[in-house]
Amino acid sequence: MQRRIIHLGGGLAVAVALVSGAQAESSSPSSPADPALGATQTAPASEQPKPQPLPVYRSPLNEYRPYRVDEPLRSWKDANDEARRLGGHMGHLAPSSKGGER
Repeated sequence: MQRRIIHLGGGLAVAVALVSGAQAESSSPSSPADPALGATQTAPASEQPKPQPLPVYRSPLNEYRPYRVDEPLRSWKDANDEARRLGGHMGHLAPSSKGGER
């Protein structure tokens, strides 16, 4: 008997929560030109601001340098030593104090 009451109470609680959530939602979004909000009228179409142009798309793959067979490979120890000298992986972003050295 107690189990039925608990199931009924839980179902009733869920139903009340759903109904109260549905009532809290407005039926239609209010527009900025809504007179109830204090706006008098919208501007004519000729005075509407023009849309901003979209930014130019730049692919991150434009600067991709593919593997070349004729390019010599470096040992991993040399690569690690260079990374340590530059200050770790974040050091690659900072300008070198010695100039254009790679």
